[in-house]
This record gives sequence, C-alpha cells and structure tokens, in this order.
Amino acid sequence: MSDLQNAAHQAKPICQKCIKSHRTCVEANAAKQQLFAIHIENQYAAGEKRRPRGPRSSLVPIQANVDLKTRAHAYYVQHHFQVFPDMPNVALTWAECLHEWKAGGKSSPIVDLAFSAVALSVFARFQNCRPAAAEASQSYLSLLRHMQDRIPRLSSGILSSDEIDEYLLGAHFMARYEAFVQNHGEKTDLEPLKEAK
Repeated sequence: MSDLQNAAHQAKPICQKCIKSHRTCVEANAAKQQLFAIHIENQYAAGEKRRPRGPRSSLVPIQANVDLKTRAHAYYVQHHFQVFPDMPNVALTWAECLHEWKAGGKSSPIVDLAFSAVALSVFARFQNCRPAAAEASQSYLSLLRHMQDRIPRLSSGILSSDEIDEYLLGAHFMARYEAFVQNHGEKTDLEPLKEAK
C-alpha cells in the first residue's frame, strides 16, 4: 500500500466537512508528501492564515495598467466627440472620419500625433493632469517638426487620396489643439505654438 492509502486506513477522527461529503480525512502532511491535496482548500481553510476582516474595495484601479496616452484617447472619444445642437453633423462627421481612417487600417504619424496632442490637452485640462499637458506639448512639437518635413511634398501637387485625408484629419486636430490651448491652456502649453512662429 502507498503512504496515502496507509494514511486513509489509519483514519483520524472525521471532521464535520468530511462527514457531510462522505470523505475520509487524510492528514495534511501525508497529502503534501504525495504532492496531492485532498482536504487542503487554501491557506485560510487550512488555518494557516486568518481571513481579512472589514470592508474591501470592489473597484480595481485600471489606471495602473493603462498608459496616459491611452487613457487620454479614451476620455476624449467618450466625452468630447459629441454632437452639438447647432452643428449636428460637424462633430459627428469628424468622429466618423477618424473611425473610418482607423478602421481602414491606415496609419499616419500626422494623424496620430495631432489626435494625441488634442486628446492629451483636453484630458489634462478636465482631469487636472499636468503630465498629460506636458505630453500634449511634446506631441504637438513633434507634429510641427514632422509637418515641416512634409510641406515640400504638399507643394508638389502629387498626392494620393489617402494622403489628402491624412492632411485634412491632421489639420483638423491641429486646429482643435490650438483653439483649445488658446482658450483653456496655461502659458507653458503655448510654448510649441510660440516655437512654430
């Protein structure tokens, strides 16, 4: 007979749980030696650890796993891509354009940087997050540098429809960023705009 079967035959007094479930108690050490737990549920059930008492939060902070830019993008899309009563089609149209752009698998540093700049600046203002404002300024500054390199291509007149969409979306989000920073930003947020002039 194995040690485990031996331990079962030399049964200890049966606990109430084992009586209800019609099991035979096996000494915990015998089960551990076999690398096989029969009656050991967890540290709390085995009496090794006391259960925590008192209220526990059921909310799990999602901010720990999600970076700042992703949170800003989600916040902007959820709260600021809205339809205005006096211009019902304008905001909806730009939201649809960006959605179609992304859904088409298109990628562009111009669109990505411009959208990041406006989303981060809005997030910084309404969520009172200074790191987001700094990152928005950096994104916009990178966008301006990137645009300076691409402007000669614009003047050539040889652009595909995807490039035209890219420039239009980029220009829209650049204008949204500049208007937002002019109206709601602090002096430090205006630095990229001053450098561009």
